[in-house]
Amino acid sequence: PITLEIAAVTDIGRRRARNEDNFFVNGAFIDHYKVRAERFESVDTEEVHVMAVCDGMGGLTDGDLAAMIGVTTLSDHADELQAIRTGEDASFTANRIVRTANDRILKRIKKTGKKMGSTFAMLVASVDCLYACNLGDSEIYIKTRFGRERLSKPQTYAQELVDSGAISE
Repeated sequence: PITLEIAAVTDIGRRRARNEDNFFVNGAFIDHYKVRAERFESVDTEEVHVMAVCDGMGGLTDGDLAAMIGVTTLSDHADELQAIRTGEDASFTANRIVRTANDRILKRIKKTGKKMGSTFAMLVASVDCLYACNLGDSEIYIKTRFGRERLSKPQTYAQELVDSGAISE
């Protein structure tokens, strides 16, 4: 079995009128009119656990809606996520879910004419697999007994400069 201790918190920040962040933890996500933070108990199990952050793009009209579309798309695919057994399964499933979420966001943009977007960072953890994927500037870290370890890199110009050696972290 694996042991996970999971917490998820979002913060509206100092400049925004509404919270544009959302998270997904094993099926739970934020209803913006209710919970903004959640602490999940330690889990010692052999099941598949899926955690994600969708950070709506500030400055766009409906970043919060794009983030909500991201987490509800994950929720809609919960059965597929629970069937993940390998990194290859996780990669294939995550790719399909992200494409579905993107299609839903694009459809909403076409319908309403409002601009929206969201980052997407997901971690799938099971006894046999630890898989991380991200789109945008959200990063994934895990805390181990040895400290904090970064599992993904942000997709930003600054990270491209770090990777090319032009600047240091």
